[in-house]
Amino acid sequence: MTVMRRALHNVGRHALGIVLLCVVGSASGCVETVPDELVDAIEAIDRDLVSLRAGDVSPDDYSHFVQHWINLKARVQSEENLVRWPWEENGLERDLETLHEEGTQLVASVKERQNTQRLSAEAKLSRIEQRLRFLTASVGTIGSRLVSGEQHLETEFWIKQARTLLEDGQYERSIQASDRASKIVLAQAMTLNNELGRYADEELITAWKDAVRRT
Repeated sequence: MTVMRRALHNVGRHALGIVLLCVVGSASGCVETVPDELVDAIEAIDRDLVSLRAGDVSPDDYSHFVQHWINLKARVQSEENLVRWPWEENGLERDLETLHEEGTQLVASVKERQNTQRLSAEAKLSRIEQRLRFLTASVGTIGSRLVSGEQHLETEFWIKQARTLLEDGQYERSIQASDRASKIVLAQAMTLNNELGRYADEELITAWKDAVRRT
C-alpha cells in the first residue's frame, strides 16, 4: 500500500510539474490551445461579410457561417486558458482553420455576386433612363399631352431611387426600382398607342406607333 501511495504521489508531482512548465512557457514547448491570430482573422472575415451585406447576397451561406462561428466562439471561451503539447491534436484549431477557409471563400463569392448584380443594375437603369428620354422626346414631337404628369413624376421618382440604391451598393433593390419605373413607362406607351386613333395624320400615327414599339 505504501509503495502504491508513493507511486501515485510521484505521478502527481510529475503531472503537476508538466502543467507548471506549460503555464510558465518554459522549454517544455507547450502551446496554447486557442490560436489568437486565427481567431482575429475570422473576426476580420466576419466584419467583411457584414460590410458586404452577405446576409442579403447569400443568406443561406452566410447563416451557416454565422452559426458555425457562434459555436466555435463558445469553445474558444471555454478553452482559452488551456495548453497542450505541440504533438497533441488540436480539434479547435482544426475547426477554426476550416471556418477561416469557408469564410475566405464566402467573401470571394459574395464579391463576385455583387459585381454581377452591379453590372445588371447599371444596365437596367441605363435602359429605363434611355426609354424615358425617348418617350419624352417623342411626345414632345407630336405635341401630345396624353402622358400623365403624375405618372411622369412617379417614373422619375423610381429612377432616382434606383440610382441612389445603386450608388449605395444595394444592387438588388436598385433593379427592383428600375423595374417599377419600366412598368410605368410601358403603361404610358400603351396608353398613347391606344389614343393615337384621335389623330388624323396617318404618317404621324405610323411614326408614333413605331416609336412605341421601340420603347
